[in-house]
Amino acid sequence: INAEYMGVEVGVEATRVGRLITELPHILTLSVEHNLESTVQFLLQLGIPPTRLAKMLTSEPATLSCSITTNLMPTIEFYRQTGVSEQLLIHTLSTTPRLLHLSIENNLKPKLKLLQHIEHTIDPHNKASGVHSYLRYFTWSPERILHRLCCFTAATRLPSLRSILHPTDAEFTHCYTAYLCHGTPAHQHTLLVAAGLADHPTFSKSAA
Repeated sequence: INAEYMGVEVGVEATRVGRLITELPHILTLSVEHNLESTVQFLLQLGIPPTRLAKMLTSEPATLSCSITTNLMPTIEFYRQTGVSEQLLIHTLSTTPRLLHLSIENNLKPKLKLLQHIEHTIDPHNKASGVHSYLRYFTWSPERILHRLCCFTAATRLPSLRSILHPTDAEFTHCYTAYLCHGTPAHQHTLLVAAGLADHPTFSKSAA
């Protein structure tokens, strides 16, 4: 019944239903009425386009097993608090559904705290974080975030987060050679101490 629901009601292609079950076998034990349908309706009411929903759930089937009240709603509210527009929020979640599975305490909060510290250091008068225009910031590894952001602690302005995190290592080195001297492990440790994150498990191993 669950496989039929995903195919007929959600629109998952028949060839992908098997893959979805393979990646999330306990979907067969979930109640259509109390689990699957409620999650699907929640995402639709959130604004996820029906034409995108099937691809979204196929790429991240674990979304179906997330609790709406304890997982999905608090995570979405966290993103809203960054100041992201509702249109961009819906678009980003539909194309990067992994954002719905990130821990608020062990991923989202420490990454945002680090970024806000650097932004405030560069411009104490700027109270708006640039993360609202690039929520995919939270999907990058702590190591990548720490090293690359640390390079700009002495800069007069912070480039866009996408231009910092998206390039390959070679591209980043080529574009920001002059800033690399500020991204050493010693600098990273100093940054974590200043941001109050030196002992946080998310970053504690990154600057080791």
